[in-house]
Amino acid sequence: MSYFCDILDDEDKRMDFDVEEPYKENSPKLFSVKCKSSPGNGVDLSQSIEMTEKSGAHSFKHKTELKKKFDEEHKLKFTATSSDYELDYEFSPESLNKDGVESSLEVKGKYVPAKEDWEGSAEFKVGGFELGPIKPFTEIQLDSNKGKEHSLTYGQNLVYEKDYHCAWKLTTDFSKLTSAYGLLALMNTSKGNFYFRSNCLNNFVGLGCSYTI
Repeated sequence: MSYFCDILDDEDKRMDFDVEEPYKENSPKLFSVKCKSSPGNGVDLSQSIEMTEKSGAHSFKHKTELKKKFDEEHKLKFTATSSDYELDYEFSPESLNKDGVESSLEVKGKYVPAKEDWEGSAEFKVGGFELGPIKPFTEIQLDSNKGKEHSLTYGQNLVYEKDYHCAWKLTTDFSKLTSAYGLLALMNTSKGNFYFRSNCLNNFVGLGCSYTI
């Protein structure tokens, strides 16, 4: 995958960093257990429970995640936690996923019973076709919620010779830009990964590299 959010995914996970929420702090886990199983027929099941501490108070959280792959075109994921429920459906039509081209439609819905609140999104991805020496990867996502707060996100990554990435992602609430990110990256495991990223609206810039010895 070469979409905007995939380019530095490994680096961000290794550093436990979220470029969209760089100052977010998670409560430390004092206890955590996770069990995974694959009952068969494309079904994966995982269950976890953890104890966290915040401001001297302890709390328990649980999470159950069920994944079902019906075939090469249809995938479904249901997640239930101690605070919410989430359903995720992904459709990847075979006719639009061949000869190097990849595309998918993903629809998500989330419900929070305690607040009687909900939110949903629909995202279309397409990329991999050739425009001369460049391959574009495009994402378009529409979000909405119970409060009728709507937003549109457009992501674009231009890939040159597999290693060079010029990417950006913009989000608008249809009256103004609410987020704007930019990224230049050289991703090559033999040379190491080098990148320059920017959160344009918050004046945040980052320069980094990842090299495995």
